[in-house]
Amino acid sequence: MSNKIKFKPGARVVVWISQRDDVREGDAGTVIRVSPNYRSSETYYVDVILDTGIRMGNYHSGTFKLEEDWHRAKR
Repeated sequence: MSNKIKFKPGARVVVWISQRDDVREGDAGTVIRVSPNYRSSETYYVDVILDTGIRMGNYHSGTFKLEEDWHRAKR
């Protein structure tokens, strides 16, 4: 996996882009797993449990932002 991995198990993240009807931009959760993307060293896949209880499994890392970065950008 690339050295550019920002998300690690336990990291708090926020949904940046969602194509699901039950998940909204800004929903927060915790990373539970990180997997390599064998086609790209720039991206990876993450599993996240949202605070709403929804599991987002094997989603592209670009779907999420670190919670602290999200809040900083919203100020």
